[in-house]
This record gives sequence, structure tokens and C-alpha cells, in this order.
Amino acid sequence: MTNTALHGVTPSFIKIDAEGAEYKILRSMQKIMDMHHPKLMIEIHLRHLEKLGVTLGSLFDFIEQYADMIFDWLRKEMSGLFLLKNW
Repeated sequence: MTNTALHGVTPSFIKIDAEGAEYKILRSMQKIMDMHHPKLMIEIHLRHLEKLGVTLGSLFDFIEQYADMIFDWLRKEMSGLFLLKNW
């Protein structure tokens, strides 16, 4: 993926709140993460992941390739700021 494919935008920060589709979104943006190393803020709700057949472990295994994880527990739900490695 080139910067042209992103319409001239170089992402430095991406927030994802997708009601369980976070894993699918992250997998589809691997090239963006590899090229631009944006910081990610991902809101994760376990119940939404499970509805789509995604385990928390599989999501974290994928994110761990790119990020050092920082978790913040809020109201018994998980949201997190994931800082990409090599930054």
C-alpha cells in the first residue's frame, strides 16, 4: 500500500471501536502498520469479540506482533492503547 492509496494521508494515530470487528480491521491494515507505524487505540469488548468468533488471545497474539501493550480497565471492559514497536 502506498501513500497514494491512502489519498496522501500518512496515518500516525488510529482509533478503532468496531464492536468486535477489531481483529478483522487490524488484519486488513497490516501493510499500513508495517509502512507507517501508527499508534493504535483500540476499544475491546470481549462479548462483541465472542459474538464474531474471535478470542481475546487470538486478537492479542496478532497485536503483539506490532505492539507493546498497555491496558486500562474501565467498567469491567477493556480498552487499550497499543504502542507500536520500533517507535
